[in-house]
Amino acid sequence: MSQHADVFAVLTSASYQGEQGRDSDLEHVLERAKDAGVRHIVSWCEDMHHALHALKLSRVAEGVHCAISLDPGVFSRRGMRAPYLKAVRRYAIRYRSEVLGVTSSGLKSYSSATQVRRLQRALGVAADQQLPVFVEWNKKIMPKFMPIFEDLVKMLPATVFHSFQGSEVEARTLLDKGFYLGISCRSVLVQQTLEGLAKLPLNQVLVHSGTPESNYLNDHPLVTTKFPAAPPTDWRPGLMLQGRGEPACVALSSLVVAYVYVSRPSDPAVR
Repeated sequence: MSQHADVFAVLTSASYQGEQGRDSDLEHVLERAKDAGVRHIVSWCEDMHHALHALKLSRVAEGVHCAISLDPGVFSRRGMRAPYLKAVRRYAIRYRSEVLGVTSSGLKSYSSATQVRRLQRALGVAADQQLPVFVEWNKKIMPKFMPIFEDLVKMLPATVFHSFQGSEVEARTLLDKGFYLGISCRSVLVQQTLEGLAKLPLNQVLVHSGTPESNYLNDHPLVTTKFPAAPPTDWRPGLMLQGRGEPACVALSSLVVAYVYVSRPSDPAVR
């Protein structure tokens, strides 16, 4: 069986914890991922509360790790930023094998020069602890923040632009600067992204599930192996919830990426 790693999941999502009358099925979600060959899952944690939840989960679920958020919302209260960053550093040191990165998905919230400087200082924690940074790709605001990440890329083990849905040209620009592309299950539903992947080297391409609300892949036209699923009205534990993505879908998106890659015309530009 092929082995996979989901480099950006959201295991703390309410969808996995039980909602709309459903019981929590996180245990089944993790089991389904394991059966699909997903051996490691890095879960985005939007605050320290979720980070602690993920750390507790990692003790009972092998292969679960976390990436702690450095988004503006966690610094919203006066005097909160320094203690929060201190806590991130402390957890990164204490739980080295569980804390595998930090995230910054709310770049559009950094509207002033002061906020941008705060982001730079916050990302200094990642450089200090040698943690990868997972950044949400956003075409409109990338030019504003690219200089920050170009400086950091030399000091970090990896900078991953997750949920990438751009063109081949945009992808090559990031790869040439030393960044990694995070291809979500939703990414492979975007035609220009899928076509671009067929022409790119894959040594800097990572696959992930992302938010469960938008990364369902059972119905992708290139997917031949499907997970048993049911709509919310007929759902029961053990079935994938129809329309909800989860880490097991990484196995499907990896097959889609592999298919378009091996099916591409011969191109000497692909290394």
